[in-house]
Amino acid sequence: MGKKAVLFLNGTPPPLALIEKHLKKVEYTLACDGAANWLKDLELVPSAIIGDFDSITDETKEFFSLVEMIEAPDQDKTDSQKALYFLKEQGFTKVTVLGAMGGSIDHQLHHLSLLADPDLMDVKIQLVSEKEVVFRGRKQMYLEGWIGRRISLLPLFGEVKSVTSKGLKWDLEDVTFKMGESLSISNKFAATEVVINSSDGFFLVILQPMVM
Repeated sequence: MGKKAVLFLNGTPPPLALIEKHLKKVEYTLACDGAANWLKDLELVPSAIIGDFDSITDETKEFFSLVEMIEAPDQDKTDSQKALYFLKEQGFTKVTVLGAMGGSIDHQLHHLSLLADPDLMDVKIQLVSEKEVVFRGRKQMYLEGWIGRRISLLPLFGEVKSVTSKGLKWDLEDVTFKMGESLSISNKFAATEVVINSSDGFFLVILQPMVM
């Protein structure tokens, strides 16, 4: 099954019910620097806090005085990068990221770009918000859901070749996706199981989240 963790970033905090849903699935939670501030407001205690600590307030530090603080001063990487690298080093293979969306557009785009980091390819990362679940697609994907579930496939990381699908409202047949094209934006499930295959490249997959 692999080790699972939740990573909190300093974007828009998701609803408490969504956070609690994902906390039930893991034993380890990591807060990235300033994310600890909104965790304090929600009275949620992470397993550890990581970063260069330029965003966390003194009040939050005091509140989490008994929580492990992992200093990561490397200025050539963002705190979110350092957090994901740390989790990989600790053997975590599945990471749910909360708080990645919202906030400034540069940070949102950076968080999405981490899905294409070659050093993180063996870690299954999903960015989860109230409105969507975002993850890096694979050459062969089996997805479950309900008829009408919204899905978008974006070739943000380069060309994706020989794309074929089964189970979508607008199925694809041996299509090549290029950056800037919108061949499968706001597509929908036409069945409860969807299969998507491609020969080269990978998508950014954006799914309507499961009902809590």
